Amino acid sequence: MKSYEQKEEFVLAVSTNTPRNSTPLGVSILALLDVVIGIFSVWVGVNTEFIRLGHHLVMIDTVQLGDLVLGIVLIIAGFGLWKMKYWAWLISVLFMIIGLVLNVGAVLIDFELIHRYILAILVRIIVIAYLLQPEISSKFK
Repeated sequence: MKSYEQKEEFVLAVSTNTPRNSTPLGVSILALLDVVIGIFSVWVGVNTEFIRLGHHLVMIDTVQLGDLVLGIVLIIAGFGLWKMKYWAWLISVLFMIIGLVLNVGAVLIDFELIHRYILAILVRIIVIAYLLQPEISSKFK
């Protein structure tokens, strides 16, 4: 039979023995969103469009390189975030900052667009603040 001190040491060892690379819930959510948005971007990047040619509809395949590349990068970054890789954290932070600058720039050019961009701006600020928290950023290696 174990003594009280042995049980207490065991409980303390189990409760403090969390691996450094365990994925926090917020990072897991961001990783999942990156993969889902990446898949959607790849789908948009390689899509099928119909155009009217005379009296007939003609199907054409288009490749939108920007969406395709963005989608692939987001999918890779999503898996990297899940694995707590530093490069994925860096890509995510940089993409959020670039998106924030573009969204704010669009609003500064035409303030009437604020209703289109306000949610994106707020989400980007929250995600950047979350990823830059020392207890989150220090977990990436």
